[in-house]
Amino acid sequence: MKAGAASVCITPPIGVVLEGYASRKDVAHGVHDDLYVSSLWVEIDNRILVFSSLDVLGIPNTLDSVVRKKVSKRFEISPENFMLAATHTHSGPALLGLQEGNHLNEVWLKLLPEYIVGSIEMAKRTAEDCFMTIGSARESEIGKNRRKVGGPIDSTLTATAFWKRDSRTCIAIVVNYGCHATVLDHTNLYISSDFISPLRETILRIKEFESSTVLFFNGAEGNVNIGYSAERSALGMPVKIQRNFEMAVKVGKVLALDALLALEKGARVEEEFPTFSFYRKIRVPVRKPRDVEKI
Repeated sequence: MKAGAASVCITPPIGVVLEGYASRKDVAHGVHDDLYVSSLWVEIDNRILVFSSLDVLGIPNTLDSVVRKKVSKRFEISPENFMLAATHTHSGPALLGLQEGNHLNEVWLKLLPEYIVGSIEMAKRTAEDCFMTIGSARESEIGKNRRKVGGPIDSTLTATAFWKRDSRTCIAIVVNYGCHATVLDHTNLYISSDFISPLRETILRIKEFESSTVLFFNGAEGNVNIGYSAERSALGMPVKIQRNFEMAVKVGKVLALDALLALEKGARVEEEFPTFSFYRKIRVPVRKPRDVEKI
């Protein structure tokens, strides 16, 4: 088993249109923390698996198609062996079409596929023999059902680490937890990955992880945020919860500590094992928002 990982900065220029809130009134005024594409290259079970995580709201079909064609041509990787995902920050550049972008968004978006492919190339070049540790934790205090108080959520946080065989040096950590990256609200005009940046920074402060790449993959986040009405927030209405960078740091640190504890008590995997993956596009029905008077 081999693994390699790398991160490439994808922060757009100041002045881009941000995406995630229809009630946001202006373009980006600055950069609070850089955005990244982080990629993991894994050779296991006579297969190559690639995972790429982007600090954006979502992956439009056009971008997905372009990147998959480039990855298939350059690395001979079939679609089912390549995972391209968004961290779902609502403080990143517009690319889904929910908000109309400007010329800066267009220039940035044209370069994005090359950044993604470049991060994969870097991950491939650094791949070396490794073993894994994998564990999980329950985190029910961060994610809350945003449609129904006390409603269902997936409270499982899973962490997977890839370690160099000849040392205690970590190559990469993959963190999976389901929660909207919407700690920052519509009043924020600074580019940010939301709670994901402090999550990464907290893990990277630990000596044995300081040279690793941290990848965050969102889970079953559809109805989950930190505990406020999604409809009120979407309309720019006040909510009874703190939503700022200070809170984003708190959330990120809690999830980082959950991940570290999960790895500490997790299982060590030395040998290769059978793997399975598939790729399929599906269409799902869209829920119509309620009238303002009914919220």
